[in-house]
Amino acid sequence: MIILWWFLCYLIGSIPIAKFVTKRKLNFYSTSEVIRQTGWRKGLVVGFVDISKGFLAVSLAHYYGFSDMVALVAGLSAVAGQIFPVFNSFKGGGGILTSYGSLLFINILLANVAFAVVLPFVILGLGGWGIILAWLITSPFGNNTYALFATGHALMIIVAGGIRLYESRC
Repeated sequence: MIILWWFLCYLIGSIPIAKFVTKRKLNFYSTSEVIRQTGWRKGLVVGFVDISKGFLAVSLAHYYGFSDMVALVAGLSAVAGQIFPVFNSFKGGGGILTSYGSLLFINILLANVAFAVVLPFVILGLGGWGIILAWLITSPFGNNTYALFATGHALMIIVAGGIRLYESRC
């Protein structure tokens, strides 16, 4: 039952909202790419839905009585779906806003601190470095679940960034 739940969360994360909103082919279906290609209005819609996908995965896991660890993996599954969506040839966004939505449910204060740290780096196109810095700043202040959660999200986003960098150079 738990593995089915994680798969469902992956499918939630895989919904290519950026593709639906823009109705055009993009290099990556991320909020920042939508803002660059189509403007702030569509970018805000995509960003809100991306945050909602992560929040929904974790909040529904808690609502249905799953443990914190199952909720943690549900959030990671939604992020994995955002980064590697099955519905879009495994080319999605960076997962930063979906991670933020997941972390919002776990600890709203630390999630907002992490987001404030990451945002300037994302604007500069250095989201991976922002994730590392946010992880270093916030992990010691949360409980063990938050620290594990933040570490998993940071690692997943960094690996995805490395894969994208490798693909762009080949």
